[in-house]
Amino acid sequence: MHIPFCRCTLQGTGNCYFVKCIAVLLSGYCIKTNNLGTVENMGPTELAVLLSGFYQWFVNDNGTIPSYSTLNSLRLGIHTYLKSATVNSSIDIVNDQEFDGANQVLSERSSLAQLMQGHQAIVGPTHEAITKEDMSILKENMNCSTPSKLQQVFWFTLMYHFGHKGREILRALKKDSFLIRKDDAGREYISPNQIFPEGESPSRRRLWQNVHIYSDITVPVGNPVDIFHLYLSKLSTNSDILFQRPIKTSTNDNTGPWFYDKILSKHVLSQMMASISQEYGLSRVYSNHSVSNSNPFC
Repeated sequence: MHIPFCRCTLQGTGNCYFVKCIAVLLSGYCIKTNNLGTVENMGPTELAVLLSGFYQWFVNDNGTIPSYSTLNSLRLGIHTYLKSATVNSSIDIVNDQEFDGANQVLSERSSLAQLMQGHQAIVGPTHEAITKEDMSILKENMNCSTPSKLQQVFWFTLMYHFGHKGREILRALKKDSFLIRKDDAGREYISPNQIFPEGESPSRRRLWQNVHIYSDITVPVGNPVDIFHLYLSKLSTNSDILFQRPIKTSTNDNTGPWFYDKILSKHVLSQMMASISQEYGLSRVYSNHSVSNSNPFC
């Protein structure tokens, strides 16, 4: 079964239009399956059975199985709809035990879509530490030749050494959130400024105060001080945002900024490691958490 569905509505699971689309989709599925109940009045068990079938039924406009990100956005949209003022349900379709079966169906559909696309990586970002083999691939292939690639390297370096994960915390970072200093021997190192992003825990802030990342620490993708120097030098001078939108170019232009004075989207930040995994053909799709989990000292 298939109904037309505009892919752009999956870009933001919190907007009203998306929630309305979810309501229409679920109602349409109930009608097609002769289910006389309404999603708003279903209990956890009945809703879990409905969603198991719904995840199996939903396809892209071209009839293909949706990707992991699309299916996950769909589930988050349903969750948002159930929590909206219109429904105000206490059911949690992501974490409640009754929905383990439905979530397994979603995961299996994602894996099938990945296999059909010819990828060997498993679908559904994993929080596991990056394997030595995959880390070697990143070290050999990641580079700073374009704005987007430079941002990937900088983001990876920041995540690996300082353990940032949340996209809101990353978006709150400024150019002066980290400073490049010199010790008594003249060696450069990176350390956090005392201006901490909103949302970080007191324990994380105390940990930061003692973090010094020196230039001779080249694990995993290069000299962190050089990476910081280069990245900061390429940012737009019209904004103090640390994660700015890269200018889309394939040339290594050394003149002028490489970034717009606009903040990078939440979606791009939240999917950064998943995108890197797919771009460099890693053995699996890693999550942002995997980067800091790969550092034994983080």
